[in-house]
Amino acid sequence: MNSSETNDFLAISRGEAAVLMGGAWQENSWFRHLSKLVKKGFYEGDNESQLQLHRILNSIYRVLTVVPDPGAETLEGTPYIESIRSTIEKGFIDWLNDTCVLNGIVVPGETSFANWLWQFVETHPAATHQAYFEFLANRATIEDLRFYLVQESAIDASTDDFLASLQIGAPGEAKMEIARNYWDEMGEGDPNFLHSTLFSDALGAFSISNMEAENALTLEALICGNLQQMVGLRRNLFHIGVGYFGATEQLVPKRFEALKRGWERVGLNPSAAKYHMLHIEVDGGHSEGWYQNVVAPLSKRSEQVRREITTGALYRLVTSHIYLDKLLRDFPSQN
Repeated sequence: MNSSETNDFLAISRGEAAVLMGGAWQENSWFRHLSKLVKKGFYEGDNESQLQLHRILNSIYRVLTVVPDPGAETLEGTPYIESIRSTIEKGFIDWLNDTCVLNGIVVPGETSFANWLWQFVETHPAATHQAYFEFLANRATIEDLRFYLVQESAIDASTDDFLASLQIGAPGEAKMEIARNYWDEMGEGDPNFLHSTLFSDALGAFSISNMEAENALTLEALICGNLQQMVGLRRNLFHIGVGYFGATEQLVPKRFEALKRGWERVGLNPSAAKYHMLHIEVDGGHSEGWYQNVVAPLSKRSEQVRREITTGALYRLVTSHIYLDKLLRDFPSQN
């Protein structure tokens, strides 16, 4: 598998995949190339290699989360796709741990943990990043807002599926809180307020197609999107997923308030911003519920749980900060 083939490596049959996995599969050319990409991308800092890896990982997550046409053959469940997925995820997690350094952060005991984590998120630089509170609110053009929505599609288009995945195996109280968040994503049963549909409407207001959004994602946007998919789908990352989403919910209302100011400033149709307006209204309450009904009860289980929840929050904060730095450099009006 040469570098030009990494974007369509899934375009093989299950039979071909079985042949590739036969014998000493680690010696196959596709695996050797993948191993080189992982080394260069996640351990040697080569952004082009990392971009290829995240595109591959994003393609795998689509196989795992998108319903295929009836009778269509996919690679879901094959050793081929699982070996590639686990190899990339291992490198991704190592990169996250090197980038989001938890060492030196004193995680408190169960009594004060939830309040401490709230303050930890609230005072992180990502919580007041100028991409939202200065640029989008006060200076962004319509073209800048369009570019922003394309990049945001890496996360916002799949929050409902993330929550559905995260709740698998969750303890009762946490499962109920996840369900409340999921029900809101479902528009509380009203298809006109289904959040994924509302986000699609926002993209449609700018004539952004799904294909354009997929092809235009930056490395930093893919990192954020793949992080959400990974911590939602992997049961061993459940507590990291809890911290990740707690930080996400906490950041959203103030960020979208800033976005709302920019949206109104350039005279865009308010109806296309329903997705973002709803999240301003509901996510503040959800954030409080998440800390009270998910973070606090789980934090009583062990110090390791508290550290993993903190790690998830830190993953979200640091990758979000990196992503927003990239947005500021790439907004069309800045170039």
